[in-house]
Amino acid sequence: MELKRRKFRVAAYAALMAAVCLVCVVQAGAQQQPAQSSEAPKIIRKSGGVLQGTATRRVEPAYPPLAKAARISGAVVVELTIDESGDVISARPVSGHPLLKDAAVQAAQGWKFAPTKLQDVPVKVIGNITFNFMMDVEQGITLEAAEKAVEEHPDSAQAHYDLGIALDQKGRRLEAIQALKDAIGIDPSLEIGYRKLGEYLAMMGPDREAEAIDTLKQAIKLNPRDLQVQLTLGSVYSRTHRYQEAVELYQETIRENPSVGMLYIELGGAYASLENFDRAEDAYKQGLRIVPSYVDGYITLSKLYMKQDRTREAIETLKQATAVAPKYDGAHLALGMAYAKSGDKKSAMDEYEVLKASNPRMAEELLKAINK
Repeated sequence: MELKRRKFRVAAYAALMAAVCLVCVVQAGAQQQPAQSSEAPKIIRKSGGVLQGTATRRVEPAYPPLAKAARISGAVVVELTIDESGDVISARPVSGHPLLKDAAVQAAQGWKFAPTKLQDVPVKVIGNITFNFMMDVEQGITLEAAEKAVEEHPDSAQAHYDLGIALDQKGRRLEAIQALKDAIGIDPSLEIGYRKLGEYLAMMGPDREAEAIDTLKQAIKLNPRDLQVQLTLGSVYSRTHRYQEAVELYQETIRENPSVGMLYIELGGAYASLENFDRAEDAYKQGLRIVPSYVDGYITLSKLYMKQDRTREAIETLKQATAVAPKYDGAHLALGMAYAKSGDKKSAMDEYEVLKASNPRMAEELLKAINK
């Protein structure tokens, strides 16, 4: 009987000590946890491939009808800010064709990601995702099939055109240019061949810009209603400082496409480069009347105002931009900069607070301007 009592006392003592140790561990963890949380960054950046690999829901963009009609294709890169639960709280286009950007941003806002933790603390994430807008005719082309088609049908302009597309998709642009030249050599009426060739030449740099312009002009002769050719040629004119020719091109294109707001924005840019500010302002405003959701149009107009020291009008324009796209960090940065230039530091700091949570890099850029 005494042995049983002794065993019971030993077991009870062991249980008591285990409980005391458990309490100590919990208390120590509670004391250490705030220090770990405070040291963990609140936001981190992930590379595009890593970020896309954590997506739990993907939304593919709808191909904009205007872009499809104009046969506009290409990649759009969208920068996302993702909150601690994996929801997209900000999406802004980094690069891509203007007629494709809105569709890419709208799709990106529907994505969902697995939450990210650092030291067991949920954090926000910034990173890029890429949407590729490709016409159906180009999606099915493989280099092997295109090469075989040219071998079997060397007199086919379409076969050489398809080979040019396939080569460019593999990063072999010089060979793609030659294939497209072969295509239009076989069929001088192949307007799409001139258009693609002009686009590729324009991407090769200053040494090929004159050739690109001549090629794009030929495409326009064959199809005066091809909107993508007009926009590409206009951008090459502007890049080579041939602004008056850009103005004339956009004016002519607008006569054929009066409801395309982007053309007025591009026309405004050409006028601004010629320092014809009144006409630039009119063109920008007309473009925004047609496409009131085009946030970059408001930012561009605000830059025109700032260039003329019309800071108050720039601020009002940027307020419209933030109203149209409340989560567009670039609009908040531009508005904060305008406030800082006007001397309204309080309002500039309000924009800083907005950016601090979603885009620390932009927030720091704005803070430097405020403290100058």
